[in-house]
Amino acid sequence: MRMKVQSKSAVLFVVAAVVIVIAIAVVSVNLGYNHLAQAVHWGGEWDPAPLFWAAQQKEGGMVEPLPESYLPLLLPVRAGEYVYVGGNQPWRGLRIEIEVPNARQADLVSEYWDGRQWRRGGLDGTQRNWTTLSRSGDVSVGGSNWSPMTLPIKGATPISAYWVRFSVTADLDQATAGAAQVIHNAPVLLSSDWELLSHRRSACENRPGLSMIRITVLDKDGLPLKGVKVGFDTEPARGIAYDHPDIWGLTDENGYLEWNHFGVPTQYRLWAGGVLTVVNIRTDLGNEYCGTGLGSWRPVNLPGIYSWDILLQQR
Repeated sequence: MRMKVQSKSAVLFVVAAVVIVIAIAVVSVNLGYNHLAQAVHWGGEWDPAPLFWAAQQKEGGMVEPLPESYLPLLLPVRAGEYVYVGGNQPWRGLRIEIEVPNARQADLVSEYWDGRQWRRGGLDGTQRNWTTLSRSGDVSVGGSNWSPMTLPIKGATPISAYWVRFSVTADLDQATAGAAQVIHNAPVLLSSDWELLSHRRSACENRPGLSMIRITVLDKDGLPLKGVKVGFDTEPARGIAYDHPDIWGLTDENGYLEWNHFGVPTQYRLWAGGVLTVVNIRTDLGNEYCGTGLGSWRPVNLPGIYSWDILLQQR
């Protein structure tokens, strides 16, 4: 028998309101987009886990590996140079935490490869008063026709990835400092006690069960593990969440537990055996689209309407 876990509280409140809205045009005819790239991007598949690379190109020079001096900000501070960030699958953007703000007026430009040329896209949430990197915020990237490209890198093997090219329109304060974290859709494993064998959320395969988190737990030999205490809470200060969620249950004889999160858009964390195990289980993502087979696209997911299938195995 499958066990369903219910929340002890149904009071909703807003714990943060940092929202970047990406507008997507729904079309009923084939406009010549790269449908494979679009399907992968908005389908949100991250299995296996995401990989990322970074490179730099000085004005008039070749693309080279990113110097350590550019870490952890991952962005250029001088006009005329580029910083490239690429993922093995399309990604959402960068979350920037500013330590020393920039005070010089400049725009941050992000460009993605559309299969033929670099195209501007995304929004800069760090800009204030026409000054980029003047505050912490999210930088969104990409577009519906984002395509992978092979980037030649001096002294390294060329890497095929979904690249974004960042630049600034004027020199920034040299003291500008901060840290960037890539925003992606994939759950992140924290505990060394477990192995995350698979995690999948497909917009096109999300029915039935539009708001379910389904967990299967295996022992070291790959057999179902009964009686594992599994719990959920929410990422601090991210989106809309339950008021002090206290959501717990035990896996059944099939090592299985499922929970209906009732379409609440937020970022959940999973605890297994009393240990914080998986974070970034996101239900707060934007609209996603699936092809109908006729060259058109239909919305299948709205923020909050996401299901996750997570498979854990003891190490």
